Amino acid sequence: NSKEYFKLLILRNPFKRLVSAYLDKIAKHKVPEQFAQDVITEIQQSLGLEKDIEKSVTFSQFVNYIVDKNDEDLNDHWRPQNNFIGSVKFDLVGQFENLQQVIEQIREKFGIDIRKKVSNHVTHYKEARELSNCQDMYPCDLRQLGGMPTPFQMYSPHLKSLVRARYIEDFNVYRDYFDIDAEV
Repeated sequence: NSKEYFKLLILRNPFKRLVSAYLDKIAKHKVPEQFAQDVITEIQQSLGLEKDIEKSVTFSQFVNYIVDKNDEDLNDHWRPQNNFIGSVKFDLVGQFENLQQVIEQIREKFGIDIRKKVSNHVTHYKEARELSNCQDMYPCDLRQLGGMPTPFQMYSPHLKSLVRARYIEDFNVYRDYFDIDAEV
């Protein structure tokens, strides 16, 4: 909390963050990174399924895994954001969904340009009205779509309620900072 440092926090809509993590770390890859393979294996074992990394797990299966885990047992990509905030008093809190606005605020305050492309982990979405029940599609099928489903297409009402309950503190923090409720 030293005034010597400028402290920046970027919060992401919890619904969109979870879909993004699932798509980027699990669904987009035939053979994901080892930590994601471990999660896939654990989910498949808990469901009595044979290990099949390439088939992987559905978003519904993934959400049910997340719901049953303690925060400290979750990978950082899907651990609640409030776990990382602590008691820090931030100088600027921005929305990931409005990242350009945050970049402009930093540019104005410090006179520095920030690269707009900060990651190679970009998910290309395919918004197709005919897509439904994407939450129950396996990644091998999702990869055949020519683009990943949007976050809206990944949530059933039941999954929305599970995620809202699991990440309730993140939803509260998001609402407190931005005075809006996070929706898909």
